[in-house]
Amino acid sequence: MSVAAVLLWTLALVAEPAGQLEIDRKKGRALPPVIGSMAMLGVPLLSIASSVVLLDEAITAPLSAGTALVLAGMAIVILENAGPRR
Repeated sequence: MSVAAVLLWTLALVAEPAGQLEIDRKKGRALPPVIGSMAMLGVPLLSIASSVVLLDEAITAPLSAGTALVLAGMAIVILENAGPRR
């Protein structure tokens, strides 16, 4: 996290040299909770894929089971919200 923080800090200095950052809190609140939960469930999947591709991590049974559980959770939420609204 420290490496990422330094890289993002450097990128922020290059992209916004004046240091102005405008935050609109209303946009974040306008997102449905389902979108936020889907984004949070995508984090472990990206981490798993990155570790397999970049670090040549072996795909083990627990890793496969965890990935399957995350995907199942995402599918449940998507299918639940795809139905007709009540």
